[in-house]
Amino acid sequence: VGSTHRRDPHAYGVSYFSSRGPTGDGRRKPDLLAPGEKIVSTAPGDITRCLDGTSMAAPHVAGAAALLMARYPELVGNPCRIKEILKKSATDLGREPYYQGAGVLDILRAMQSV
Repeated sequence: VGSTHRRDPHAYGVSYFSSRGPTGDGRRKPDLLAPGEKIVSTAPGDITRCLDGTSMAAPHVAGAAALLMARYPELVGNPCRIKEILKKSATDLGREPYYQGAGVLDILRAMQSV
């Protein structure tokens, strides 16, 4: 999962710190993007912090996968199908595929596409 700006991914594109492809065997990297800049998250000491990173983007995708499985139980145990749904429903930012993958996560479109 790559990172992009949380509110304006079309203007800012892929975060500068987000890893890019291709992989050693020629595959695209990342598979898709999710918000990963200026994400408010919990931190030790019962506080919140504003954080950046692909570690902030990955939970968005995990949550989207969980929503799909909750709504469509037939997807439980089928991670390849979930990945396919998320990638096909992503919003293209018009950037190089080896930078953006399939585009930005769009959970509403993903839910409606099944």
